[in-house]
Amino acid sequence: MIETLVDELFDDDNEFQKIKFLPGLNHIIQTLRDNLVPAADNLRIIGMEKDKLIRDEINQFQEALDGIINEALNNTNDRLIEWEKTFKHAARAYKNAINDFEIHHHHGNFDIANRHNNNNDAHLHDPIVSSTMEGLKVLINDVDKFESWALSTELTTHETVEAMLDVYDTAMVELKGAKVANHEGYFRAAESFEAVFSENLTKLSKYIEKDMEIFF
Repeated sequence: MIETLVDELFDDDNEFQKIKFLPGLNHIIQTLRDNLVPAADNLRIIGMEKDKLIRDEINQFQEALDGIINEALNNTNDRLIEWEKTFKHAARAYKNAINDFEIHHHHGNFDIANRHNNNNDAHLHDPIVSSTMEGLKVLINDVDKFESWALSTELTTHETVEAMLDVYDTAMVELKGAKVANHEGYFRAAESFEAVFSENLTKLSKYIEKDMEIFF
């Protein structure tokens, strides 16, 4: 590829066409070609290596992120299923307790709907009522625990992802920086090769001029 580009560069240069038959010029051009080809190959090889590292870094980050998200979702689903079972069990127990309470006080003309208007607060000490209220407290406590766990899980997941992003960003900056440095190194080398080419061309020109003076 580079050899072709070098040839095309000189073929498209009108000034070069005037001097392309000068003795020693092919050697100078070949020296330039010999310097540029391995430098370009090195640029390509290192560039491919850096591209692979970047792709690997992206894939590893995506896999790790998917793993964290899936783990959080699975844990949340498991807790939701467990909590749902507990809630349904408590709700059934509460409903049964209310039914038992109403049946228990039916003949005493006590209606649970207006128990707060009854001057007799003995029902507050009823075993069924006490058991029901205790069950509600446990259920409410379970809800609070679940909410706390969910918030804690969300915070932990967020912090983990943020830490992963920091590592990922640092790695990507370093890899992209290495790619840029690789390109810059090649172009600096190419510039130095071109400078040597120009210097050799100037020397050849002066040498030919000096030889021509001998004949004239």
